Amino acid sequence: MLTLLTLGACGQARLDGPQAIDGTIDLRAWNFEKDGNVDLAGDFRFAWLELVQPIPIDAFKVQYKERINIDNPWTTLKDPTQPGQNLPDRGYATFGLEILLPPTTNTGELSISVPVTTTACKWAVYTADGQTQLGQGEQGKVGTSLETAVPSWNKTLGFLNTSPDNRVLLLIQVSNIRDHIGGVKKAPTIGLHRSIGQKRLKDVLRDAVIAGILFIVAVYHWVLFGQRKEDHASLFFGLTCAVVCVRQWIMARFPQLLGMDQT
Repeated sequence: MLTLLTLGACGQARLDGPQAIDGTIDLRAWNFEKDGNVDLAGDFRFAWLELVQPIPIDAFKVQYKERINIDNPWTTLKDPTQPGQNLPDRGYATFGLEILLPPTTNTGELSISVPVTTTACKWAVYTADGQTQLGQGEQGKVGTSLETAVPSWNKTLGFLNTSPDNRVLLLIQVSNIRDHIGGVKKAPTIGLHRSIGQKRLKDVLRDAVIAGILFIVAVYHWVLFGQRKEDHASLFFGLTCAVVCVRQWIMARFPQLLGMDQT
């Protein structure tokens, strides 16, 4: 428990971090050593039914004016082709964010963690001119149809390469052909390699502890039932704990972490 609390204190993003405004987040006053990780929360630029390829930041912001809060599904936006209606659940889009990094920060020391999206995602970070890719990650395979899209529910973590450019562009391509909600739904996180790693480890340990406790409680109550066959409450409580344990195992993506399931 002490280990979990220590890791949580080291790896969490601060709640009072900067917010993205109009597709730009200003981290020039942020100190990753002292302030820790920061969530790339707020308004991203948004391109519906487009898988945008890397272009210069300025050109991207001129071409794509639509904005969306990264925590919201794209169904919160109005459909430009259907007056009075919102965007449908299924489709594909690109989310873009200009990140202004501190001038003394070495991008080679940074990592980006992208949470589970619905239902496939490909993200990459580029220099301001769009010519050099600094890092990337992929969840499943982004596609425009059932035949080309491969869903996945894995978190992704990517290290950035060293670059003298402290103005970078994050592009997140997302496709959702199967689920009832499409989008990123939770802000990515940027921070130093060790801080992002600590947060990821803390999340895994927390989920493993919860699943382990539920499993032990389930077995304990089954043993009680084995000793007292009339104690049906212990049987049913044990079954309930076992079901919740299985759900926790699946929702924590342990099958994917262990290589048992890549979808």
